[in-house]
Amino acid sequence: MSTGPKFETTDIVLAAALKELGVELDGMKLETPSDRYKRGRVIFVFSDLDKAKEYARDHYAGKLKVSSLSFVSKLKEFKHMVFNKESLGRN
Repeated sequence: MSTGPKFETTDIVLAAALKELGVELDGMKLETPSDRYKRGRVIFVFSDLDKAKEYARDHYAGKLKVSSLSFVSKLKEFKHMVFNKESLGRN
């Protein structure tokens, strides 16, 4: 786990793409209950802020390229972690 600035997202599709592109997942956590609009959503925390921000810009611009088979595998892995509440609270 790195100690530098972190990139956080609640977008599971972006999270799977970042993982597929080699950005290290530091952990997952639940949003704080005080946030009434997003309560209970999972936040994916990644270690490399700059690389993750660059990939996120490309993702939302429709320019990010990943292997479809590997991406689907990562997406299934993330869904499994979320629905089984693995790694929640660790970041």
